[in-house]
Amino acid sequence: MRLSRSRRLMAIALTAIAAVTLPSYGHAEDKLLTEAVQFNGTILYLSTKVPGLIFGAVRNGETALAGFGKIADGSEKVPDGDTMFRIASVSKVFCGGVLSSLAIDGKVQLTDRLQDRLGWDVTLPEKDGRALRLIDLVAQASGLPREVPVAEAPPSDPFSTNTKEAQIAALKDNPLLFAPGAAVLYSNFGYDLLGAALANVSGKPYAEVLRERVLDPLGMKDTVFNPRPEDEP
Repeated sequence: MRLSRSRRLMAIALTAIAAVTLPSYGHAEDKLLTEAVQFNGTILYLSTKVPGLIFGAVRNGETALAGFGKIADGSEKVPDGDTMFRIASVSKVFCGGVLSSLAIDGKVQLTDRLQDRLGWDVTLPEKDGRALRLIDLVAQASGLPREVPVAEAPPSDPFSTNTKEAQIAALKDNPLLFAPGAAVLYSNFGYDLLGAALANVSGKPYAEVLRERVLDPLGMKDTVFNPRPEDEP
């Protein structure tokens, strides 16, 4: 029997889906939820071509998770609900949570000038008479460029050259692209400075402030700012 081109492609796709669909992780009794997570997770995994992926959904208090691929090159372990992933810029949401917590406790005001909260020996730039404020940083309205100009870092430690000294040097170089609060432009640099200011206000490292203010209250025991020695594998 010969298949048309469209049917051959469909058969290949169905074979691929069957090959990568894995049992869901979680406790969902909702069979529709489990089926939807497995199917949609499979489509996402095949289309993105990532090494590993976790796909999850919550409905009516039930959770379903499905894992695809491998956790690392050379590993046979499939990702599951306990697999660590770098969350990259999702960490900005956590930083905003730290700021909100400190504001609720009266430790800061959202409209505080960064100059008054950063605690560094540097005069921060202003533009059109506007100073950088904490709310400008968290709202991506700082006027700062996306990244701090830094030397290339090794792949094993990609942020090692983004130091306090590098940030101070950039602040001295008139980096503002527009007046703070006048527009919106995504900036990792702005959140670097926000985290430093929140640490200074709290009198302890940002990672500790994050854990105390956000992670521990939410019971997120396996979400960390820096990987622990046991996390590397």
